Amino acid sequence: MKEKYTMNLNIDDLLAFIYYARLNKIKLTKRDLFAVCFTKSFSEIKLFLRTLEECGVKIGVTSYEHIIPLIDNIEDCRSVLNYLIEISTKDKTALNSCYRQLVLLSNSQGDVNKIFEETKELGLQLNEVWREKWKDKASLNSGFVDVRTMYLHHHVEDFIQKYQEYYNQVLNFDIPNLKSKIANMDADTKHSPKIIKSYLRNKYVKQFAREVSMGNCQLCESRAPFEDSFGTPFLEVHHIEWLSRGGKDDIENVIALCPNCHRKMHIVDQEEDVTKLKRRAIELALVE
Repeated sequence: MKEKYTMNLNIDDLLAFIYYARLNKIKLTKRDLFAVCFTKSFSEIKLFLRTLEECGVKIGVTSYEHIIPLIDNIEDCRSVLNYLIEISTKDKTALNSCYRQLVLLSNSQGDVNKIFEETKELGLQLNEVWREKWKDKASLNSGFVDVRTMYLHHHVEDFIQKYQEYYNQVLNFDIPNLKSKIANMDADTKHSPKIIKSYLRNKYVKQFAREVSMGNCQLCESRAPFEDSFGTPFLEVHHIEWLSRGGKDDIENVIALCPNCHRKMHIVDQEEDVTKLKRRAIELALVE
């Protein structure tokens, strides 16, 4: 089963959640930007920001004020500065923040002096005390840690709450938990009042079939052909006795199959395959 949730999220965790939020219409806001504290490099920061933008979060110039203190490479910082100058020179706060970070990342007094000249050309003004700050690399390195820690403890509560709900719904299923949820729901197959008949299915029954399969097709016994965007082996859940034939939506009548075998069961529906799947479903239903 999946590993238990910890605060040590990585970029894959962030992206998986963001895509999940988009698919399930979970509203993300600029405040969720503070989850950038879980990234480990500027390339991860860029990927995180781009994915947030794809999901409808507007990353404006002011948002970069929270990003800049996390940049630990002078070329990356210069890249952000050029981008900010390109899109707007009106937001002096973000530009000043970027220039201060450039000073901190500089390796010589000459480089710092050039930075001060640049700021004057843009009508900005850095306090003179910043001319000497590039020398204190120990404070710079501890500053990266301090900023991440501050974001983690004071600014990501909303994001963590959303992630926790996602974790509980998608990642934190174990077999006893699933069986308990199934038992607490009405497992009888229902028909929705539509002209075209459709079936309302117990989502926990479906999840159970996938979990106990351990990522393997229960007919051909091959590994799932690929993983979805959450890193989960892709298998389709099949009702051995079809719902349209009166089959029940319970754990003894569902099985996880690869897409190829699923098509086979709906087109060929060989008796020997049905018998094999029935026997396997009963075995899996006993898993604890």
